[in-house]
Amino acid sequence: MSPYSPCLREGWAFLLAAASLLSLGASGELRAQPKKETAHPVTFEVTKLKVSDTGIHTFTLVVKIASGWKMYGNPIGNKDAAEERLEIKVPDVARNVQIKYPAGEVVHLPHLDGYLRIYRGTLQIPVRFRVPRNLRKPLAMTVTYYATPEFRCGVIKTIRLPLR
Repeated sequence: MSPYSPCLREGWAFLLAAASLLSLGASGELRAQPKKETAHPVTFEVTKLKVSDTGIHTFTLVVKIASGWKMYGNPIGNKDAAEERLEIKVPDVARNVQIKYPAGEVVHLPHLDGYLRIYRGTLQIPVRFRVPRNLRKPLAMTVTYYATPEFRCGVIKTIRLPLR
């Protein structure tokens, strides 16, 4: 997590809120609430993998970000937050990798020296690479991303998606 993350700023507020809840719980006035299941705010879909006669593989990664949420872009625009950017990795055997990340929206935040690039809504990210023609193992990619509800704390996640 970067030193400029809003999570650090919100950490003290969280601790104070937790202390208040604990004091309420000790007096018996706090009741447990059932946990609500919510859908994940970011979904990923890989279009059908196309393979040319020359071994070039192409597909599009479709990213859907729920309303009220954002994802840090690539390039992110701020070196201190680089670990929180969207990153797509294709198999190690891939060569001539081309990933066309969208430009994203530029956001200036008062606590940052510089800016961030963020994504909202639906993105389509074209990916193209070459693998040896005789490769028989199944291919997969990993996607690392940081999604947050409007500049609040989020979590860096990495998922693995098969390429078919």
